[in-house]
Amino acid sequence: MIFLQVFKFDPKSFIDKILQLDLRFFALASFFSVLTIVTNTYRWWIITKGFNYKISYWTGLLWYFEGMFANNFFPSNVGGDALRAFYLGSLKHPADKQNVNENAEIKDSQQTDEGTAKSKHYHDWLSAGLTVILERLFGFTMMFFFFPLSLIFIYSQNLAHTMPERLIQSLFILSIVPFFAFFGYKIWIKIPIPLAIFQKIKIAVSEFIVHKRSVLIVLLWTFITHVFLMAVNVFSAFALGVTQIPFWYWFLVVPLATLASYIIPAVKGLGAREATYVFLLSIIGVSFDHSFAIAVTVFLATLVSSIPGITLVRKGKEIFSIFKDPLKNS
Repeated sequence: MIFLQVFKFDPKSFIDKILQLDLRFFALASFFSVLTIVTNTYRWWIITKGFNYKISYWTGLLWYFEGMFANNFFPSNVGGDALRAFYLGSLKHPADKQNVNENAEIKDSQQTDEGTAKSKHYHDWLSAGLTVILERLFGFTMMFFFFPLSLIFIYSQNLAHTMPERLIQSLFILSIVPFFAFFGYKIWIKIPIPLAIFQKIKIAVSEFIVHKRSVLIVLLWTFITHVFLMAVNVFSAFALGVTQIPFWYWFLVVPLATLASYIIPAVKGLGAREATYVFLLSIIGVSFDHSFAIAVTVFLATLVSSIPGITLVRKGKEIFSIFKDPLKNS
């Protein structure tokens, strides 16, 4: 599908549309993109607290901006995630030291309402990476909740007959994922795992997710993040003069485009994401030129929103020096 779109691409028409962007709406799109970083940071910060990492929200926000800058300005979708895990794993925590009260602390960690895991094995590179993985997993899982919502709107608006049958079938299948993830965890945490490293992952994840209050807070902020992301798309479309797309339709477009950017082999998801926009928006009568321009405008808004993370450039030499001589800097 991506290659078929290339033949329809008119560079002149595309450039004209980008040059005629309504900067007021584009500024709003960029603003809401910044808000997604703010709320995503809070989600990650709650998870780091659950693993007993003592960082301030503002430190986490700076790291998240730098991670987004790495994701957007370097050829990787996960480089920024690795950077955040690196920052977190580089911290030293008093809780890492063994003491006579360790067993009591572990017992207390299982009872606290905030899901604070105090056992010493939660303070290493693996646990730092797990905080980032969990944050991403919550984001992806919440994204799947929008698929059943999309189906409700599709049938209520009598649009099912205008959509490919396989798309409708795929939406039904994807709608099952979040319910399996959230309501099936009691089953998969009981599955025996032989390898020690995976046992450690299983213990860490299961001990966090059983604390319902922390999980609900993370889910709430994840939902808010997705609403802000919808707003980024709405105002990107408005910036191009496209106003006929109903807000609920972004519940379908944004999750599918995000999913496509990760599962289809492409550098940073480029091409896969744009083709998804073109395909889905064409169903409701949006032209190829406008659909493609909307996808690019959304991407430009995310680039602008991550500019505060340019402080990463200043830290580059320091980070590389740690990788060159990890023992000396440990």
